[in-house]
Amino acid sequence: MQNFENPIDELRTNLIKAFKPFEEFRTKMDKYYDEFGKASERPPFGEAVFEIEGLVNKEVSKLVKDGNIDLANKLKMCMKTLKRGY
Repeated sequence: MQNFENPIDELRTNLIKAFKPFEEFRTKMDKYYDEFGKASERPPFGEAVFEIEGLVNKEVSKLVKDGNIDLANKLKMCMKTLKRGY
């Protein structure tokens, strides 16, 4: 055990030790939010699907214009599966 000349130094050291698990938890949560964003910042599920559907439809149009009908149909079927949910 350390000998402290000043009780403030002892208190500071003990507080640092006591709050270390909280700091580790906060660091993990910050990493989680960096990866997934806060729930309040994410769009609702329906809105997210709607946005993705718009991107898929845009890509399908490009594929049809380029004559790649098979891939366009596959992409449309994938979108229907996602919207269905299984």
